[in-house]
Amino acid sequence: MTYNATDYKSQLVLIMNLDKHNHEYFELLSQKLKQSYCINFDDTGYTEIEWIARFGDLSLDEAVFEYAQKYNLTPLTDFLLGS
Repeated sequence: MTYNATDYKSQLVLIMNLDKHNHEYFELLSQKLKQSYCINFDDTGYTEIEWIARFGDLSLDEAVFEYAQKYNLTPLTDFLLGS
């Protein structure tokens, strides 16, 4: 494995940016995931740092959508409409 100072610095910046605003973000994220897919943030298997690294440049709705697409999740509305 090659050491990459840029990656290390990026990760360090992400860690430093995990503050109370991110706590609120992850609370909202869990709510959105629960409403849309019946899971919460802990169920995603991501750490906060991993989530921000992967989805941090997206809006909350876009991040949830991209996560759902990546893991082929079925929205709860599909089950409710199918009844």
